[in-house]
This record gives sequence, structure tokens and C-alpha cells, in this order.
Amino acid sequence: MKKCLILIYAHPEHFPPTVNAIINLSEIFDTVDVVYFPAKSDEWKWPANVHLFRLNRRLIDNRAYLKFNALKKLSIFSQFCFLSLKLALTNKYSIVLAYDSYALLALRIIKGFFKGKPLIWYHNHDVGIEYSKLSPSTLQYWVATVSYTHLRAHETEAD
Repeated sequence: MKKCLILIYAHPEHFPPTVNAIINLSEIFDTVDVVYFPAKSDEWKWPANVHLFRLNRRLIDNRAYLKFNALKKLSIFSQFCFLSLKLALTNKYSIVLAYDSYALLALRIIKGFFKGKPLIWYHNHDVGIEYSKLSPSTLQYWVATVSYTHLRAHETEAD
């Protein structure tokens, strides 16, 4: 059975290309599991083999999230990591797609716990982030730093 895991630290329905990609992947894989951040209500009618794993039962509005302190944001990110880890421990995935730098950091944390060695694919729809302007006191700074270092390490391995 071919399984795909998608990690996205946003709601996939906010990004029509992501919705399209999930639908296309559902035609290739027997199961597509999606771990996501619940920033809005689920509205899309997904194919039967697409399973959504919401980070939290209640919605977390993006504007409210921006006002959370660093500890609260770290707590939410930890929940995202634990949910992703639970799936990694109980399923054998052929491929894991990380859709943003937060998802990539979570993947880096849980990578050693996957059954087998899934193909890792990183896709980030955010462009133009000026990492040099991020404050080291923010979670985004550390996510961006670790994600960038992780990608550079893979480029070095490939060379």
C-alpha cells in the first residue's frame, strides 16, 4: 500500500495549488494523510482516501495566533510535531511532503522515527522572506534558520 504524508503548518484550503496537489496525489497513492493547522473551517470535499489530521479541535485564527506569546506558539508547534510523530510511528510512508519551513522543522525533528526511509520533498510557497530581518527572539527565526541549514546539508550530501 502506497502512503503519502503531507505536513503543512497552515490550512491547505488557503492555497488552491495545495488543494490541487492533494487531489492529484490521492490519484497516485492509496492513502494521503494531511497534518495541518486549523486556521479555518474545513469546507472542501476531499477524496475518500485523503485523511485530514487537524492540529487542534478548535480553530486558531491567524490574527489571534500572531498575538500569542512565544511559549504558546512553541506549545502549538510541539503539538504539530507530536501529531506528525504519531503518524510516522504507525504508518509506512513512501513520501513525506513538507509544505513550509515549520513543517520542515517538524519533519527534521521526527525524521528518525519513520518506518523505512520515505522520500522527503520540501515545498515552500512563501517567497521573499528577509531572514536577516527576523529577530532571534521569535520562533520564526529559529524555524527559518534550522530549515535553511537542513536544506543546505541535503544539497551538500547530493554534491
